[in-house]
Amino acid sequence: MAKGLKTESKKTNPFLWFIFAIIIPVIVALIIASVIFSIAGFHVTDWLKDNAKNIPVISSLIPIKRKKMYLRQQSSFKQR
Repeated sequence: MAKGLKTESKKTNPFLWFIFAIIIPVIVALIIASVIFSIAGFHVTDWLKDNAKNIPVISSLIPIKRKKMYLRQQSSFKQR
């Protein structure tokens, strides 16, 4: 009957599977958790900024006020 029809099985790209199965759900879960913590009264952004100051590369990306930077430089200069 239908000898000429071939059924092709399409393979899914593993990268797309990784994005849709892992990355996107994790991002959604983090957003929902941060909203819940914010409603509960926990300041998520302040906590993230405080903890990110201790990470070497990320600390350079976080803007800090000039006064704090000046005081930090002065204290490191005095210690030398």
